[in-house]
Amino acid sequence: MLKRRYGNRSDWKRILEREYTQKSLEKKEFTGLVTLLNLVRVAEPLWVDYGDKRICIVDDGYSWMQHFPVGKNYTLTTMFNAKDEIVQWYIDICNEIGMENNLPWWDDLFLDIIVLPGGEIIQQDENELEEALSKGDIDQKMFSLAWDEANSITSLLKEGKFELLHYSTIHKKQLEKHFYDEESKMRKVEVLPYSVQWKEQFEEEARMLNEIFGSHIIDIHHIGSTSIIGLKAKPIIDIMPVVRDISTIDTYNTTMIDLGYLPKGENGLPGRRYFQKGGDNRTHHVHIYELGNPEIERHLAFRDYLRVNPQSAQEYGELKEMLSKKFPYNIDAYINGKEELASEIERKAIQWKMHHHLN
Repeated sequence: MLKRRYGNRSDWKRILEREYTQKSLEKKEFTGLVTLLNLVRVAEPLWVDYGDKRICIVDDGYSWMQHFPVGKNYTLTTMFNAKDEIVQWYIDICNEIGMENNLPWWDDLFLDIIVLPGGEIIQQDENELEEALSKGDIDQKMFSLAWDEANSITSLLKEGKFELLHYSTIHKKQLEKHFYDEESKMRKVEVLPYSVQWKEQFEEEARMLNEIFGSHIIDIHHIGSTSIIGLKAKPIIDIMPVVRDISTIDTYNTTMIDLGYLPKGENGLPGRRYFQKGGDNRTHHVHIYELGNPEIERHLAFRDYLRVNPQSAQEYGELKEMLSKKFPYNIDAYINGKEELASEIERKAIQWKMHHHLN
């Protein structure tokens, strides 16, 4: 009897908190379904050993993306760590792929192929396949299918022709956008008059972040619209800690989860560590940068310029309020609608900041 496994891995008790999405793709390089499982919080890490190599494949903030190609007898799982780096590819040889209750499944044919980022190819579970044949769990046809598929894939891998590996990062970004689109439909875009509580909320959160990161933090700034007195804004507190070494931040993901934050890694901006708090009712964003990152000055210039140019701040706030009423459940339209004015303010802010420093 073959084991039927499901793409959302709902029976995996090791995962305590998860995010899941799936999307059909019809591309030149791939046609089929792709799933993305974000391991927000796990009971304990999972390590695997391949000879002298020891690799962590499950931990807080890791992601597993799985391809289910149409008409093939394998699935491909790409495993990413919390830094969005690929730690391994895992190819499951399967008898059949299908859908049940809108969830993809595969009937596992025992043989697996692991590919490491350094190019090493590892084939495993041959004994399980032999045992399944001897017990009558599979027939000779299934046995031959497993070996034919595994040998074919291994040959392609050795020749560098198994091209789906090269699209892992690209497809993950597409799934993350799909994730964001699904999530954004659930959140209402709400722009409120300025509140003095926003400063107090920043100070309280900054105190807790300072306690967590300690001497790693050089400075911590209140940025974004809630940091500008009088500006109408979405009631989400944007916080920007500046740290000595960005690579140390990932070790605090579990602590941040305990504080209610979701670690998002770089989330599209190299050199950043990004955290969200509040789920669908978002309350805080934390953007962490290493000292010297140009994004720091960009954020501060935008904030400081609007603090001393109330007319520009008023124009920006009124536009945001209008867009929030026009697109209450379309965050993309809201963001696109304010992009031109925001970019113009940013350009003026950077020029103003440079002039201010020169004088």
